[in-house]
Amino acid sequence: MVFLKKTFSIIPLSEILGRISKGQSIRGCCSITFDDGWRDTYDIAFPLLKRYQVPAMVFLAAGYIGTHKWFWPEEVTWCLEMLLKQDAGNAETNDLIKHFLPAMDRNRKMNHTDLIDGAVERVKKYRPDEREALLEAMRKALPDRSKNRLLMNWDEVAEMHKSGLVSFGAHTVNHIYLDQVEPESARLEISSSKQIIEDRLGVPVTLFAYPNGNYNPLIIGMLEQSGFLGAVTTKRGYVDKNTPLMEMPRISMHDDVSKTIPLFFSRLLFRFF
Repeated sequence: MVFLKKTFSIIPLSEILGRISKGQSIRGCCSITFDDGWRDTYDIAFPLLKRYQVPAMVFLAAGYIGTHKWFWPEEVTWCLEMLLKQDAGNAETNDLIKHFLPAMDRNRKMNHTDLIDGAVERVKKYRPDEREALLEAMRKALPDRSKNRLLMNWDEVAEMHKSGLVSFGAHTVNHIYLDQVEPESARLEISSSKQIIEDRLGVPVTLFAYPNGNYNPLIIGMLEQSGFLGAVTTKRGYVDKNTPLMEMPRISMHDDVSKTIPLFFSRLLFRFF
């Protein structure tokens, strides 16, 4: 946060949109966003935002807030970690391992993190019904999944909102990949997520983040019809005056590229870092 404050003028994402719409410069500006509504956004990030008086936007998967539900990648990751630790389980367990990790015998010596990341990437390409069937099989094989709350609750969202530093956008209700479902389901996910957050906070919700970055022209049209003014993607890049406001790129920051300031700065500067 200190580095960003010294390097940029940090402004709300809504102000970025406002300036572009008015033909004003956004040179030297940056906005900070968080996706999903993770509990650690409240526990860890929010105190730092307050300490350094830095604005940010959080895109909420509205149907997960205040629940103990997990996003499916976290559930797949947890289950595969448990299956790999067992090494030799019953036939049902081994079938699951072979399904997710078909090259398991060849890759047993590979890092488990790499194996699991590869499995998650494959499951992303499944149809929603195929993905849910796999999750049900995993839940059956490993019924004692932890019930830790991973997402914020609405009291925490309200506290962040009242601070004046944190704004909230929509990220669907159930974090579905919008281009993988029927148009009416996508439309409902978009409009309902907006309505839920507006009802909770009493303010208009005009910004959206595409789950997993999945979208197409039809989805963009749905957002516009629902009253959204802009949306962010997972595409890497900078925003400028010519950026389509429904397809704004971002620079993602994760643990592996934010451990030190040089790593963090390299991620900002270099396209392939």
